[in-house]
Amino acid sequence: MKMKLTRRQFGYIAIAGTATTALGVLTNRTSAQTALIIYGARPERRFRRIVVQSLNVATGEIQDIATTNFEAGEQLSGFTSLSDGTFVLAISPVSGGKRERNAIRLAFVGGASAKPPVTVTGLNRQQKIDSLLAANDGSLLALASRRNGRPPVALVSISPDTGQVISTNRINLPQTDRFSTLAQCPNGTIYSIVTSRKGETSLVQLSLAQGRPIVGSQLKFDSTAWNSGLFDLACSPAEQLVALGAPRYDPLNKLYNLNPSNGEMTLIREWQVTKITIPRGV
Repeated sequence: MKMKLTRRQFGYIAIAGTATTALGVLTNRTSAQTALIIYGARPERRFRRIVVQSLNVATGEIQDIATTNFEAGEQLSGFTSLSDGTFVLAISPVSGGKRERNAIRLAFVGGASAKPPVTVTGLNRQQKIDSLLAANDGSLLALASRRNGRPPVALVSISPDTGQVISTNRINLPQTDRFSTLAQCPNGTIYSIVTSRKGETSLVQLSLAQGRPIVGSQLKFDSTAWNSGLFDLACSPAEQLVALGAPRYDPLNKLYNLNPSNGEMTLIREWQVTKITIPRGV
């Protein structure tokens, strides 16, 4: 099925078909017709590998792009893409696992900067990486939290060359709140998600200039408060936020269009990945 989009329609995501063949169309009100490509990472525990895939939102076509290995007792905890097309994956020990004392590492696959993994240094033994973001200015940002996932959470900068944490507490995050996911739009706005103890989930802007988070709308789906957190968040070149999550008690992960002005989420399609990224300029 093919859909021809007008310029006015460009900027919105639509869906068609069933859950397995649904077609999402992202459009921009001021740009010409284009196809949005979203990249996802999916751990395959049976083979102890992480598969990076591409999804063409307009056609629904999914392709395997690259793979990297992980060990038992480890998990994928962050995923982003550099400007040259290289994917960066943060692999962290699972809390309470036999390899809990293992170091966190960054794996680089699928692009010009692909290279052997580097060990992350500068975090304490009780911390793990929760999210990665290759920022517009070329820096590599991460959310670091306790390995059990509880706050406090810190926004840190990591050298992609050495894995060394080069700055901590880039912003003053409340010590009792659970922040997860990082995304930056082309206009420079950095978004995150904050989840309350009751599961209430809100969109947050992380203002590096003001040194504090600016809490926005509570997330909703079908006009009902979303209380399941999110796995990841990404922003398209058309300033469109795309979220990855699953409703409570639903085993299937799904992509959503997220409206930052009111927090309303619209289903795009199911996709069994656990992290997503949209490279700049794609």
